[in-house]
Amino acid sequence: MAGLVGTVQSVYADDQVAIQVDPASMSEVTSSVQKTATLRMREKFSNSISEEQRRSLTKEELEFDTHYVLLVQSTDLEKP
Repeated sequence: MAGLVGTVQSVYADDQVAIQVDPASMSEVTSSVQKTATLRMREKFSNSISEEQRRSLTKEELEFDTHYVLLVQSTDLEKP
């Protein structure tokens, strides 16, 4: 995961930090896996709600984006 750029989302005990990764910094492979996972999550969500619920949601809500978050040790981070 070296070379990724992101934003600190949360800091936990024991120097653990959740980093939301900027998609533009991902490799082609990581980006492809993330896109596939997002499509699967959308499909699973869509299949778990009724047709009436689906109609009440906007296109943006049905085509939600996901975040790529890594939990790392604070000592593994570098400031830009």
